[in-house]
Amino acid sequence: MGPDAATTAQEEEMGEETTGIKESDKQPDQDTTCRRRREPAQQHEQHHHHHHHHLHLDNLLIPFKKLLHTRSTTTPPPDTTNHPKKDAILPVNPIRSMSNPTTLREKYGTPQTLIGRGANGSCYAVRKPNHASANPTTPQYACKEFRPRHKHESEKEYMKKLSAEFCIGSQVHHPNLLRTRDLVLDGDHIYTVMPYCPHGDLYTYIQTHPKLSIDQITHLFSQLIHGVAYLHKTGIAHRDLKPENILFSKPEHIKIIDFGSADVYKPPTSTFNRLSHGKCGSGPYIPPEEHASPASYDARKVDVWACGIILMAMLTHRFPWANARMSDVDYAAFVKYVEAIKKGDNVRPPKIFESLPLGPRELVFKMLQPDPTTRVQIDQVLEDEWFKKVDEGETPDDDDDDEQKSDAECGR
Repeated sequence: MGPDAATTAQEEEMGEETTGIKESDKQPDQDTTCRRRREPAQQHEQHHHHHHHHLHLDNLLIPFKKLLHTRSTTTPPPDTTNHPKKDAILPVNPIRSMSNPTTLREKYGTPQTLIGRGANGSCYAVRKPNHASANPTTPQYACKEFRPRHKHESEKEYMKKLSAEFCIGSQVHHPNLLRTRDLVLDGDHIYTVMPYCPHGDLYTYIQTHPKLSIDQITHLFSQLIHGVAYLHKTGIAHRDLKPENILFSKPEHIKIIDFGSADVYKPPTSTFNRLSHGKCGSGPYIPPEEHASPASYDARKVDVWACGIILMAMLTHRFPWANARMSDVDYAAFVKYVEAIKKGDNVRPPKIFESLPLGPRELVFKMLQPDPTTRVQIDQVLEDEWFKKVDEGETPDDDDDDEQKSDAECGR
């Protein structure tokens, strides 16, 4: 796929359709008002961790107040050179420096092609007009322009959302996660800057490759699982995994993007995992526990569910159901099948699952358990026999050279 394919996604939603993956399945972002409230899994720890959580996020606001009252400046992500990359997580202070004031256009170029729109802003391709390149028309960066503050939203809530998204995006160090390079305030506009991925998204890839080989599928799925495993190891859940949020930086090399709905379920100093609240995502990628009212859930299991749906989409070019609700006939049939298996009944799986090869079929069942307490964690996916077998031949494609080049161009 060429660069034009990259304009088909960045932060758009996949629609709710069970009959197949097609362009009409896409729908506008549904703002699901993901709230950044957490509650401890252990009730007796509630007061202590509640206080720590608010102290942690309040500290994030101080530099953002300075940023929002400065006419024009850029700031690099926080310095993590004193910490191992694999342990990188939300810092106390997301803004390390306000030096080298400049506008987005001076530093990166003018936003040009609209890549996509999301609940929290719009993404544009950006290129320096005088930048030396073999292809002078290829964008270098993608910049996300944050939406203005909503009328019902306090300044504190608005800054918390921006700071949390920037901090998470700037602290990830993994070959399969797209790291945020810079934060820019240009007049009244706030931008984050990241490398441009010229090879489109997984949604388009599935759409344009109707006969993906099992080797192609497992190669992509392996990268997805390792990227998510890294996030979970650092105490972060993505909560909005879908093919539109998986881009290709190189052919066959994926980057998970968009941390706008990400949740820190385990802060750095905590020994307990917090439950998350609020419905995030869209269609079949939302697990059944998020449809409960009120919804409180283990955000890690949300990511596992979404990865299972993505694997199904790659294997079958279809969704198993539109929504994981009992009112959905296809989902209700799947729940009935799972309950029958638990009773020891000898029943056939729904047709779409019956078509899967045995190895991935067993893993998909583990990942799509309706009861989140029996659904596997991401480390159990890594230990699954079929996954370990297909993952053995995978060679990590560490693109640190690309990241260092991008950092150098950002002036760091």
